[in-house]
Amino acid sequence: MTFAAPPPSTEPPPDEATPADELADDPASPTPAPRPTRKGRLARLVLLGGALLAGSQLLPHLPHERPLVLRLDDPATVTSIDLAWTRAGRDEPVVGSSWRFEAGRAPRRLESTVRLANGSYEVEIVVQRADGPRASSRLVALDGSDEVTIIVPR
Repeated sequence: MTFAAPPPSTEPPPDEATPADELADDPASPTPAPRPTRKGRLARLVLLGGALLAGSQLLPHLPHERPLVLRLDDPATVTSIDLAWTRAGRDEPVVGSSWRFEAGRAPRRLESTVRLANGSYEVEIVVQRADGPRASSRLVALDGSDEVTIIVPR
């Protein structure tokens, strides 16, 4: 029969224990962190205020989800809709969306979302109807408002 030796102890034997007052003199022992001064607290508050101000200025320029509503005049003839959002003054679209429908099955109100930053956009709308495609475009100014509604005419 074999016995396993107990694991070695990480604590010093009782006769080698160091009194608490000797630990305070030991340079390797941890020392309590100094308490923050008024100047340090003020610096943290100024830094936090600056970060909040910078965030409030930057946030409107970041893209975010916006509800999009397309209202269709005469939806019975619509078989597809394509949207392309281009930043005003630019050439390339930044976002596009497409929807396809069986003949006579397009809804009068189509709800979706679009992820865009505040600003002006040229929206190109191509509606495929039973009698052929129709393209139109309009300028849309996005601000902090929630919903973007586009009326798709006949």
